[in-house]
Amino acid sequence: MKRVSLCLLLAGLLTGCGAGSGEGLDEQGLPSGDNGNGGNDTPPTPGTLAQLQADIFSPICAQCHTGGGAPEGLRLDSEQSSFDSLVDQPSGQQPSVLRVAPGDPEASYLLRKLEGADGIDGGQMPLGMSPLSATRLAQVRDWVENGAPRDGVGDSPTSVSLQSEQSEQRVVTLRFSRALSAESLSDAVQVYFHSDGQRVLASPEQYALSLEGGQQLRIHWYLPDYPVTAAEVVVNDPAVATLLDQQRRVLDGDRDRIEGGLFRHEISF
Repeated sequence: MKRVSLCLLLAGLLTGCGAGSGEGLDEQGLPSGDNGNGGNDTPPTPGTLAQLQADIFSPICAQCHTGGGAPEGLRLDSEQSSFDSLVDQPSGQQPSVLRVAPGDPEASYLLRKLEGADGIDGGQMPLGMSPLSATRLAQVRDWVENGAPRDGVGDSPTSVSLQSEQSEQRVVTLRFSRALSAESLSDAVQVYFHSDGQRVLASPEQYALSLEGGQQLRIHWYLPDYPVTAAEVVVNDPAVATLLDQQRRVLDGDRDRIEGGLFRHEISF
């Protein structure tokens, strides 16, 4: 068996609120010395609004976006206020774009601003600070990807996306919108080598799987002793085996919002 080893200064995100001095905050805008969880040692469930509220919205954004006088009515001082202000609500800067489009991070102005995407008005958030870490961006993206539910992790299928590829290191990293069931990985992930027009299934000894935090899967393969023009990663092939999340639901591999479907990614050399 293979080895399975957001300060989201939304000020200006949709409104134009001032960024503040940042005194007492770390480089991600969280209070220095704070775990981002309001002093609670038990963190909220990953990929939920509760997590975003505890880690990002309450300690940072609510310094500006609070109460009845919040800019543009964008209140981020409680879970309910954040949900009402963000989900299915038009952006103040670009009213034709929703602040959060459930299930579609690419169409959500919130993510566009946080990632500094082309076409946004104003600067990337958090304003005047270092961009959010990949981990915090992933937290926001997971919540939106999972349908931006008010409570819990929602009931849409778990999806997968390419996080990074490093062809020289022979590594592909995938990101899942919810935590996976680790025991289903070994059979549900395959690597193929392309050589002389042939597609050859790699043996278990020719690649390794490393699941980090339940949601990030690193696939590292070892080249065989024959010429290879490409490596192909396949996940959730129904003809082989399906990948399950921790709720024992089948992965949405083709991102059609329905359980099932194959995910594949190919790297050419």
